[in-house]
Amino acid sequence: MIAMSKVRIRFAGGLGRIAGQKEFEITISEDAPLGKLLIDLTETIGCELKEALIEPRTNTLGSGVVVSVNGAIIAPNEAMKTIVKPGDHVLIIPFIEGG
Repeated sequence: MIAMSKVRIRFAGGLGRIAGQKEFEITISEDAPLGKLLIDLTETIGCELKEALIEPRTNTLGSGVVVSVNGAIIAPNEAMKTIVKPGDHVLIIPFIEGG
């Protein structure tokens, strides 16, 4: 029998409003790329969240967000292929722009 565990994904700022809630727990059975989890989650939640997180032409992390896994900031070009494990905590933070 495969052990199932959860990855906690938390959206900070306005991303929580777009997602409909600030925190999700996703059940996984093994290590998985963060990009797959985010794409699966955005396809479930809807287009507005996908537009906020994913660059459509390249299917990479959008330039308007920063990702941390277990408190460590992940380089934008590494975020989608970063492997998350059961029990990990992912935080997605929007950039704040001003002018």
